[in-house]
Amino acid sequence: MKILDKQTLLIVLVSVIFIAVPLLSSIEIYSGKSPLQSVDFLQKFCGTLLVVIFFYFNYYYLIPKWHNKETFWIYLFIVAVFGFIIVRVPHLIFPEANYSIQNPAFWHQLISDKTFYEFLISVLIAILLTLNKQMSIIGQEKLKSEVAYLKAQINPHFLFNTLNSLYALTLEKSDEAPEAILKLSDIMRYVVIESGNEKVELRKEINYIQSYIELQKLRLSDHTDFQLNISGAISHQMITPLIFIPFIENAFKYGLNTNKKSFIHLHINVFEHSVEMDITNSKSGNYPKNHKKSNTGIQNTKQRLMYIYPNQHKLKITEHDDIFHVYLKINVENDTSNSN
Repeated sequence: MKILDKQTLLIVLVSVIFIAVPLLSSIEIYSGKSPLQSVDFLQKFCGTLLVVIFFYFNYYYLIPKWHNKETFWIYLFIVAVFGFIIVRVPHLIFPEANYSIQNPAFWHQLISDKTFYEFLISVLIAILLTLNKQMSIIGQEKLKSEVAYLKAQINPHFLFNTLNSLYALTLEKSDEAPEAILKLSDIMRYVVIESGNEKVELRKEINYIQSYIELQKLRLSDHTDFQLNISGAISHQMITPLIFIPFIENAFKYGLNTNKKSFIHLHINVFEHSVEMDITNSKSGNYPKNHKKSNTGIQNTKQRLMYIYPNQHKLKITEHDDIFHVYLKINVENDTSNSN
């Protein structure tokens, strides 16, 4: 449920509570008498209705327009005027003895009126709900900015490593260099176009991973044992773009050794509401000792996972002397608009 939906539900709940209070607290209801014959009940109920009406007016109009530093005192004056009117009107519609401005006890009666306190509570609740809404919006914007910043860090990191691979092929004057350039073009197109979206089709993300792997396989030697296995039914699952690639990139960057046997085993299992990625790779001689601290891509991806998939993912990284293992499971949503 979206924040605005929760806010509306809370506003309706407050209104129901306000209206229910005079009904449930009426002595006439429990004595069997009609509450409509009681002036006290009619005054309370009329006052409560006016408070609820003002609550909506205050929340949707007065606070957005007048509740700020520049016009705070104007807002306070308007609220005070409405407060006096709302407390006074029920007694004018349903008059009772000894309730007039000329009566010395009038102002005491006014302040001690239950409608007066309901009015103050409604004003406070409206302000608190507005502040909560504003904080939620600020939090969402802050989160979007942080995620965008992390994406901006990951994308160049990936491109630099890919360009290094392509540079190695051109130095070797490989006949496969033109194909690599085309693959790189497809990859860069995906990064530029899709990475700006909050979610992409899982099918596109996996195609992107396969293109990346095809590019990297061009430099694999006979000493490398590479395995790729993708299983499961890919339908309308949606996922955050570029969430898997830093781990795959890491395996190619530090798992290959052209001089001795090395391996990379990658398994992607697709389920209806989740995706699992399992990578196991050997550790080559150029594997950094301070890998956990130095690998910017993985560290940023961990933060992205915490921001975008809080309590919706499981990440386990295991490191041994000669083996590095990553297991990542993400709960994904389905795009029902594209379903048949």
